[in-house]
Amino acid sequence: MSRLSSISRLAGAGAAAMATLVLVGTSALSADENAEARFRGTGKADPIRVANVRRSDGPVAGQSSLTFDLAWNHSWRAAWEAKSQQHGGTGTLKLESWDAAWVFVKFRKPGADGFSHATLSTAKTDHKVPAGAALDVGLSDDGGRGLGVFVYRNAAGHGPSSWKDVTLRWLHDADGVGAAPGEAVELRVFAIQMVYVPQCAFWLGDGSTNHVTGQFSTGDTTAPFRMESEKTLTLGGTSRENLGNRDGIGIRRPEDFGSAVTQTLPARFPKGYGAYYCMKHELTQGEYVDFLNTLSADRQGDYSFAGMPQQRCGIRAAVPAKPPGSAKLAVPTVFETDTPFVPCAYIGWTDATADAAWAGLRPMTELEFEKSCRGPLKPVPDEYAWGTAQIVGGIDVPTVKYQPVDRYTLDRAGLPDERAVWKGKYGPDATHGNAIWDGSARPIGGPARAGIFATPDSGQIAAGASYWGIMELSGSLAENVVTVGCDAGRRFAGTHGDGTLSTPGDWRFWGEGVGFGTRGGPGWGKPSSGRTGNPLALRTSHRKDVRFAFLNRHPLRGHQAYRGFRGVRTASAGHEPVAPPSDESAIAESVFNDRLRIENVTIVPRDAKTATLRFDIAWDDSWRNATNHDAAWVFFKVRAEGDGKWLHARLAADKVLSPTGYGHGQGTPVDLVVPRGDDGFTGMFVRRAADGAGPLAARGVTAVWDFAANEGITEDTEVNGTDFFVTRDGVLI
Repeated sequence: MSRLSSISRLAGAGAAAMATLVLVGTSALSADENAEARFRGTGKADPIRVANVRRSDGPVAGQSSLTFDLAWNHSWRAAWEAKSQQHGGTGTLKLESWDAAWVFVKFRKPGADGFSHATLSTAKTDHKVPAGAALDVGLSDDGGRGLGVFVYRNAAGHGPSSWKDVTLRWLHDADGVGAAPGEAVELRVFAIQMVYVPQCAFWLGDGSTNHVTGQFSTGDTTAPFRMESEKTLTLGGTSRENLGNRDGIGIRRPEDFGSAVTQTLPARFPKGYGAYYCMKHELTQGEYVDFLNTLSADRQGDYSFAGMPQQRCGIRAAVPAKPPGSAKLAVPTVFETDTPFVPCAYIGWTDATADAAWAGLRPMTELEFEKSCRGPLKPVPDEYAWGTAQIVGGIDVPTVKYQPVDRYTLDRAGLPDERAVWKGKYGPDATHGNAIWDGSARPIGGPARAGIFATPDSGQIAAGASYWGIMELSGSLAENVVTVGCDAGRRFAGTHGDGTLSTPGDWRFWGEGVGFGTRGGPGWGKPSSGRTGNPLALRTSHRKDVRFAFLNRHPLRGHQAYRGFRGVRTASAGHEPVAPPSDESAIAESVFNDRLRIENVTIVPRDAKTATLRFDIAWDDSWRNATNHDAAWVFFKVRAEGDGKWLHARLAADKVLSPTGYGHGQGTPVDLVVPRGDDGFTGMFVRRAADGAGPLAARGVTAVWDFAANEGITEDTEVNGTDFFVTRDGVLI
């Protein structure tokens, strides 16, 4: 991945590129050159470059045009096919993918000590790209703000991309900024290199019986599981429809499901079936410096590495912070690094989530990790991200005490053309994939340049690339991911950051257990040990550490030399997931989603002006704690027999919380909340009555309908009713 600011970088002369080893070998995926290009690179660091940023007046008041040039040296877009014998489903699977720049803007007003995230127009037509480029707007989860844009090739091809005068519409008035040139603000435009992973079915688990570490499986078997939707999924049990975990054998911290115990994975949890963008490379040190250098002085200390030992990590304070004067804010530290293109180690979970939220991204789930590695292909037992069960490093049996003599060394270390040179036997070949890990690179002692094995003629195995051309998913640094193994992880709803350091409520992964861990590593042992790190941890389906985290130094930061991060973004975030059905009588369950259900709706007259509405309500993943909770917003539409007009039912209530005539029968105890006021009585919130988490099912819920408020409806009128609802999870204000 690459993120470069439009300003001159403090990485300075270190802002570079790098080179790498050429491995002789071919890819079995496709003979198409555009498709093969996803496994290639320039042999040097290839960050996305942003230049010539300028601001001008927009077409209407309150808006500005931000124009800049965007370029990188190796981009691609390709379409290809996977046959049924390759993907294990039916028919030929047609796929299309590309790399893209995720572009977003930060601004700093005069006198401010930190940068803010710019609000862009949500309309695609308000932004302009030159010929040869395509653009999509990345929206906030509520669809109300443009957080950034994806810029990518508009047709199949590969090679350099250089686009002049990309223009974005900034809604500066919404951000409290005056028009140009009246109010001078400092602008920084950032770009992260992403890879588009299209919607398709894929496999979880590799079926291995050699090394069992909680691999996913079909029910209580050892067979891999095929993920074919984003619907609610049962974890554990014996059914072949359920996702199993080999009873958690080999996992360091136990999970709460297995063949004898089931749990529910909500529909909202990102399962990987849907399309998303994934960072091509792990977060680099240059990118982390960018992040730090936009923060206010009082927040930089929360995320810097000050006072920590660093191996292959050169982030430091170039200009120390200045304390506030008598009437001024503190001046933030200016950070720099000598190795901007090397992945950033020591990334704890709070660092990872803060950076993701700041960039408008989100964490990756462990299900998405496996799709990012193997794509739609049938699994190979014990495979790594490049699709074979072999890795460079001289050993395939991890129990052997092996101090490597045959290894990689670095040539031109720390420079843009840093490259790995193999010395000795047991090196890369047509089946042994390239990776930086303890058994291949102990003298290096840490990660090497991002994308170091991708050259102008590398294939998938030589590049150490995933099916989609995502680099270093096996090896380099362990990937921080969200797990399915406990409630704290399953609560994740796939929400995205909004450009600030504030993380959404469903990113609280330390509630009932630790909801995060690592995949794809660690591959590094202790430097003083005679034993190398274990290559098993680099395998695609290895889950030993998926719920394991050291919580040292600061709660949840867990800084270890082997931990890194890469963020993702749901491709459809902020857009309507489905179009409204043509049949207006369709129940809300089919209009919105299938995880919240209302059934058995009845209407019973109560007196001359009111009636009792009774129904059953359930959803798969509900929660409440001391600070927040989720809730269902329930409202009603009615129409008289023979009348085609639907009316909104107004409720009658003598108080807000659990009014007279409201209640429920059996099932989960719930509170019923009816907002009042001039615009109140239009519906009610249904929420848990006590702290807890898990499925909610309340039967015989009752509300009072003020039918006298609906024109043409009396106590003698026969009506048809259908229920509509919207759910919102998070803090209820």
